[in-house]
Amino acid sequence: PEALSIIGFDNIPIATWPAYNLTTIRQPINRMINSALQLVSLKKDEIPTGQIKLLPGELIVRGSARVA
Repeated sequence: PEALSIIGFDNIPIATWPAYNLTTIRQPINRMINSALQLVSLKKDEIPTGQIKLLPGELIVRGSARVA
């Protein structure tokens, strides 16, 4: 972490292993799935076009990175 920081995504279980202690970003998977299912369930003429939906993730700081 002094010269180089490494982060991963999805907060997989191996990221917590002491050998890795990987800083990670936890994505809101359940909210992502629910949003996708809502769009799929809409009728063709109800589907919004050009819509961007931002779902914030959570930064989990461990030993592979540090806050500057």
